[in-house]
Amino acid sequence: MYAKKGSGEASDISVCLLTSAAKHCIMQLYATEEVFMSSTAVRLSEDIVRTAGVYAPVNSRSVPKQIEHWIKIGKIAEENPDLPYEFIKKVLVAREEMKTEKPMPYVFG
Repeated sequence: MYAKKGSGEASDISVCLLTSAAKHCIMQLYATEEVFMSSTAVRLSEDIVRTAGVYAPVNSRSVPKQIEHWIKIGKIAEENPDLPYEFIKKVLVAREEMKTEKPMPYVFG
């Protein structure tokens, strides 16, 4: 697990205590393989689009990006039902931090 130097909060979960499903999730999220996506028109219910329209500005996202975010979280949660949402969210945040900053090993204790 990696954290920003001096942050102390990026991840306070000991890797040795993680379930095998959690380890699998982390390995999937930290994969270095780039995925290129193409845009495709998809029909969604008005209710989903309306709800995404409420949440999108709160999270500084466009409506399509908000829906993509929900799909990503839902897919990870469905594949790893024993992982809590907050853990999934912290792993995604840590992944983005690693893209923008030089990671420092997390020191436990």
